[in-house]
Amino acid sequence: MDNSATQSSANVASDWQSKVWRDSLLSGFELGNRYQMLPNFDGNRGLNGTMFRQRAGSSLEFLEHRDYQPGDDLRHIDWSVMAKRDQVYVKCFEQESTPVLDLVLDHSQSMNLVDSEKATGTLKLVAAVTTAARAAHFHVKIWLAGSSLVDHAVAETSGGCHLFQTPNPHPASWPIPDFSGIQNLSDAFQERLPSFRPQGFRILISDLLFDADPMPIIQQFSQQSQSCLIIQVLAEADITPPSHGSVRIIDSESNETQTVFIDTDMQKRYTEAFNRHQSRWIEAASRQGCRFVPMIAENLIHQNHLKELEEMQILVPS
Repeated sequence: MDNSATQSSANVASDWQSKVWRDSLLSGFELGNRYQMLPNFDGNRGLNGTMFRQRAGSSLEFLEHRDYQPGDDLRHIDWSVMAKRDQVYVKCFEQESTPVLDLVLDHSQSMNLVDSEKATGTLKLVAAVTTAARAAHFHVKIWLAGSSLVDHAVAETSGGCHLFQTPNPHPASWPIPDFSGIQNLSDAFQERLPSFRPQGFRILISDLLFDADPMPIIQQFSQQSQSCLIIQVLAEADITPPSHGSVRIIDSESNETQTVFIDTDMQKRYTEAFNRHQSRWIEAASRQGCRFVPMIAENLIHQNHLKELEEMQILVPS
């Protein structure tokens, strides 16, 4: 096959992939319109069950009562309610601010392996979550971690984390992330962190399948946040050990190749290593007060709900 024919085939494949990913973004937008993100998915509840992220006092409009907590300003104790209920309550007032969401998307090549649905499911999830957040009046920013080409109008490559420019909330007009980043999440955070907004809500979406200590990453991700969530998106093939026989393995970041023979013992070691790796992330997230949920890419593609996030009271049907 000559070079022109090879290039033509590559263009067709690229166009087809772009269409699949665009359709996935649009499907996620439709799914997200069925939900709203709770203004505080880690917050306390008042006497009437109202979720709030407000501190006692500090604004103009009365919102709710809640139990007194050590450190609350004594001036905001509602003495009349305490006399009736024989329990100490403080007045909460609605903050005059718009909730903000910083979503970090792992843009490395690991998220787009050959014969994997991971990228397609991930894009649907990103569109769904950001749409649900905007429906609840969040100000949303999306950051690409490990991105190689951020501004498609500028022929310049760069690493670290960069803002993903979306012209408007509808993903029909978005550039399509191509998961071409050459850095894993750890290296991207070391080179350039997202410009996180203090006291905001943060969501990290990644397969987390790289060799690095999760604690420094989660510490940087969660610092000065209001609430944080890590979503591990995995393909079925990431969880299920390969079949018996010789398998050619390609490192998605370094492009190094290695041929290994898979037998029953190797399958067992793979499963044990995967479980240990995931457990490290779960433990580190818990220690930093970050919530953690794994999701399967193939399920994201074919299902029309986000039950995992509903059960965690992060999203509610609108």
